[in-house]
Amino acid sequence: ALPLYKSENGHFLPAFREGIRQQEAEIDAIVSSMEIPTFENTIAAFDLSGEILRNVGGVFYRLRSAETNDEIDSIAKVLVPITSAHQSNMMLNEPLFTRVKSVYERRESMELTPEQWRVLEKVYKQFERGGANLDETGKSRIREIDERLSMLTMQFGDNLLAETNNYQMLLETEEE
Repeated sequence: ALPLYKSENGHFLPAFREGIRQQEAEIDAIVSSMEIPTFENTIAAFDLSGEILRNVGGVFYRLRSAETNDEIDSIAKVLVPITSAHQSNMMLNEPLFTRVKSVYERRESMELTPEQWRVLEKVYKQFERGGANLDETGKSRIREIDERLSMLTMQFGDNLLAETNNYQMLLETEEE
């Protein structure tokens, strides 16, 4: 694991790329399993995948919101399309969704705890909302929309931060 507490700005892109690589390997292991899809080998495995990516993202985006600078902003501009594509690749991964859907469709016959039931529903809806049930044209379109939306979200945050940083309130008297 990367020593996140010692991270420098130059560590973020390689750390994100490594996190994506590791999560892709975890997803490949789920998809290539010859076992019947279960909550443990599909839903829990998916939900727990990407630990490094979550950790690096947590550090980077908190740093960006609390103490941003031009270097961090330029890294974010590179990261947004990469992480958006990664998210789309997972949500539109047909073999993965087939396994998730198989567990979801058999949920009534499984002895799931209320927590497992909730995680299963959350994961299934995540895929559904991510476009997994769309045809190829729809999947292509949702990729475009997701990438554009991620860039616009970043731009909105940048605009909001700039306005906040430019705000001044001048007080002229002690009572004010």
